[in-house]
Amino acid sequence: MDNDVYFMNKALDMAKSGIGRTGSNPSVGCIIVKDDKIISSARTENGGRPHAECLAIDKLHDKELAKSTVYITLEPCCNDKENDVSCVKKIIQSKFSRVVIGTIDPNPKISGTSIEILKNNKIETTVGILKNECEEIINGFKKRMLQNRPYITLKIATSLDGKIALANGKSKWITSEKLRKLSHQLRSKNDAILTGIGTVIADDPLLTCRLYDEQHSPIRIILDSDLRISKNSQIVQTAKRIKTIIFTSQNSKNIDGDIKVITVKKSDIGLNLNDVLNHIADLGINNLLIEGGQKINTSFIKENLIDKIILFQSNKFIGGDGLNAIGKLNLQDLNQCFEFETEVIREN
Repeated sequence: MDNDVYFMNKALDMAKSGIGRTGSNPSVGCIIVKDDKIISSARTENGGRPHAECLAIDKLHDKELAKSTVYITLEPCCNDKENDVSCVKKIIQSKFSRVVIGTIDPNPKISGTSIEILKNNKIETTVGILKNECEEIINGFKKRMLQNRPYITLKIATSLDGKIALANGKSKWITSEKLRKLSHQLRSKNDAILTGIGTVIADDPLLTCRLYDEQHSPIRIILDSDLRISKNSQIVQTAKRIKTIIFTSQNSKNIDGDIKVITVKKSDIGLNLNDVLNHIADLGINNLLIEGGQKINTSFIKENLIDKIILFQSNKFIGGDGLNAIGKLNLQDLNQCFEFETEVIREN
């Protein structure tokens, strides 16, 4: 068991390195072990294919694979595609003596089926090693499979007294360069980043991941009910190289052809967020990061759509005339308060 935990941790490290880069597929880690030594390792390729198991197996010869043990953070797939053998079939053909799986695939088309196939083929199969840790990596994929929603993280950068801007709207920079770097690392772990048109007009952001030697940026999603986005905005000007989606309730004839425009219904407070999230899930987006202003923050909280809040908090005080991170929630009793999983990252 100690060996299983050790090697599954190594597979988890592989999986973590791919978070945010594997498209609609979850990031999976795979380790092949023989005589207590790692002889091959891989994670799901950028874009989602090839899968980790296939990559790790293809690095070795048949003789090396025979009677070895494979550690996989997620149950392998069992659906053959054209010119593409399923991972479970490849595992069987490789004659592994044992398969160790972190957690069951939440995809209803697979869930438990591959494990049954392995056992029916007389392969010793252990399931549930570091189950919680393996499930945490696929939170977004699991939520999309079971609820047709992405896993939503709301990121808020505030002063020590909970303000996101001065009374005149100025907000650069509330947090330090160190916290801003951590913010970009957070972006790199998400498939898409969402903000509202108010933030686009006020700040003209790029919404890219700007880290040293970082080539990956999440898909950019803008909520723009009345299509007020300017053709001269950085979002529009860079849409050719960074995938960009705008949700609106208006006719989209005048929008740049490089931008995907999706029309949804309006609600009392703006666009219908449930419709927006269902469309986002249909696009294969598992993990969604929200970096909005007060209106966006408040709307998602009111609808109780947040899975986790990450609060970047500086040492600055702005005072009562500053702009609050969250607007009015019209609560009448403390029992009505919203509670979310929260991580607070403070200045040193």
